[in-house]
Amino acid sequence: MRAFELLTSPEPPPEASASAKAKAKSAISRSNERCFKTEIHCPRCKAPWGTADSGVQPFDYNFMMQGLKTYCCALCLCEFGCMTAEHRCPLCKRGFEYHPKDYHRHV
Repeated sequence: MRAFELLTSPEPPPEASASAKAKAKSAISRSNERCFKTEIHCPRCKAPWGTADSGVQPFDYNFMMQGLKTYCCALCLCEFGCMTAEHRCPLCKRGFEYHPKDYHRHV
């Protein structure tokens, strides 16, 4: 098993990993000034996502917005992710279409 893992995903040379780290650091080209958290709601029952009673941790917002994980609604048990969730502007409360590529954009 260990041999298979080494053959299928060998470690990159040290100079390749250093350039990858430098590229990853420069991926975010903006600050979080004037940023607000998007309000997320269940697509089925419209209940707000991420409330204290739902068991969602503060860092789960990042996983949701990047499209890395799906979550279960605490009210109707609907399973959804960032693409199927209902997103609302935190300022005007109107809905909008969201894509994980929007996570690093400043709108």
